[in-house]
Amino acid sequence: MKALPLDAFDLTSADDAPLPLGDCLAFSAAAARAASMGDLRAALETFLRALRTPQYAFMAANIAGSQMRDPVILTNYPEAWQKAYINGNYVVRDPVVRGMQYRQVPMVWGSRAEYEGLSPEGRRHYEEAAEHGLRIGVIVPMYFTGQEYATFAVAVDEPEDTFLPRAFTCGAALQIVGPHLYAAVRRLHGGAHVEAEPLTRREAECLGWAAQGKSMADIGLILGVSRTTVIFHITNARRKLGVDNLQAAVARAMSLGYVCTDDTLKPG
Repeated sequence: MKALPLDAFDLTSADDAPLPLGDCLAFSAAAARAASMGDLRAALETFLRALRTPQYAFMAANIAGSQMRDPVILTNYPEAWQKAYINGNYVVRDPVVRGMQYRQVPMVWGSRAEYEGLSPEGRRHYEEAAEHGLRIGVIVPMYFTGQEYATFAVAVDEPEDTFLPRAFTCGAALQIVGPHLYAAVRRLHGGAHVEAEPLTRREAECLGWAAQGKSMADIGLILGVSRTTVIFHITNARRKLGVDNLQAAVARAMSLGYVCTDDTLKPG
């Protein structure tokens, strides 16, 4: 899978499906309005139907050493698979979990190329997942330094050849909506408050526009500054928020109420 750099949303090719930015923004607004986890699930499932990736698994947890505490999991994966995964402690053999360690960009899982390089145990894991309709998909990491960790995955039951042409688009879309999903989960589910150094107005503006899928160049045009200046402000925001990538900065800032993505953000 292609890596998604800072200006990921500028990278499309003739082989990639168009990025459904309107659906991304509609979900972002719905997530901000959600009054319950049920509302959030409904909004998420509507968005993923538009993306044609109906099955999903979102996980957020606090980390203490190598242990995850107080995990929050939203998923509509088949119940039989969920039970088998938990009862069999599949996390220790799951190639997706191992593949996401220290990763900062989306990953396609379940491809033939990946399968060929797996151990017999890893291959068996994917074969069992496919039997439950989880044949191939994309997972997006959202790493948070300190004690926060989250991932967002989608899965489909279709051949690799039909999914791969739109895998990059799926990854880019999940990067846009992931921070909004995380912020809504944190707001609705609660959890320990994480302190962070306040952002300047310009830093908050840059992250607010990034949350709406704007590239660094786009944000520069909107704010009347150079792309280099935008990167400077986002780099400072990441440092203050204690995170190591853009989507984590957006998610952390949103969950702390430092940025908004409603009609108060307008060009000019």
